Amino acid sequence: MVGLLCGGLVTLLVLNTVLAQNSLRESELRAGIKQLLLEKEKLKNENMRRETPGELARAADLQGMLSDDSARVIVPGGSADSRVASEDQTPVGRERVPGTGR
Repeated sequence: MVGLLCGGLVTLLVLNTVLAQNSLRESELRAGIKQLLLEKEKLKNENMRRETPGELARAADLQGMLSDDSARVIVPGGSADSRVASEDQTPVGRERVPGTGR
């Protein structure tokens, strides 16, 4: 009888230890998930900041890109001219289609 009680007590002790280990592991995983969620939010905010018009313009300037207002028109002579298209030129995509009247 005493042996049975001692065996039951040892079994409960082992079971309690295993559950405590799992609980500790769960707490570590929850803390890790919380840290990853904070990192994700931080990266999301950084990406949103980089997508603002001011940041995009600054990045474009650093790469040597030109803004729309400084577009260049290539004239028939092959040189680039910084003037706007003349009246006899049509913008790209708006060429006249023969036979349609447009």
